[in-house]
Amino acid sequence: MSAERTNPLFVAVARLPQSGQRLEFDMTEAERSRIAQTLGLVELQHLSGTLDIERWQKSGVRVSGPIEARAIQESVVTLEPVERAYAMDFRMTFVPDTSKLARIPAPEEQELFVDPEGEDPPETFSGEGFDLSPYIEEQLALELDPFPRNEGEAFEEVDTDPEPEEGKISPFAGLSALKKQQGDEN
Repeated sequence: MSAERTNPLFVAVARLPQSGQRLEFDMTEAERSRIAQTLGLVELQHLSGTLDIERWQKSGVRVSGPIEARAIQESVVTLEPVERAYAMDFRMTFVPDTSKLARIPAPEEQELFVDPEGEDPPETFSGEGFDLSPYIEEQLALELDPFPRNEGEAFEEVDTDPEPEEGKISPFAGLSALKKQQGDEN
C-alpha cells in the first residue's frame, strides 16, 4: 500500500493536477494526542485546515492556506490549564532534492544576506512526494505561546529570608571600611 493511501496529508507530486488541488484535513484524536505529547501540551483539542496545493516552477509544489488549532497548555505561573485558539497562515514551497532550486549556492563573500521578511527557501523532498504532517506540526509549534498564562496571572516576588534586613551590608559600607583602612596606613 502506498504512502498516499495511508496518509491523507501525503502529497503525490506526479499525480498533482496542473490546476492544483485542495486538501481539507481534520486531525484525528490519535494524531492530535501524538502531537500534544511531542509539543508538551496538556491537550490538542482541534487541528484542521484547508490547503491549496499548486505546481510551482517546473517540478516544485507550493502549499498554502489557513490552519486552525485549539490547544491547552499549562500556565507557567500556576500550572493551571490555559486554553488558546490559533489561526495560522501556512505557506511553504517544496522542490525535489535534485532541483537546482534546492541547492543554495555558497556565497563568494563571507557574509550571507537574508531578508527576514522574505520567503523561506524551498524545502526538499525525495521520491514521489512528501508528507505535510511534520510541517503542519512545526507551524503549530512556532505559533504556541512559549510562556502561557491566564489573564491577570503574574509572577510575584517572594521573600524567603525571614530577616531580610539583618546581615545585609551595603556595598558603600565596604568601600567606606576600605577607605578608613587606607587612611590608617598613611
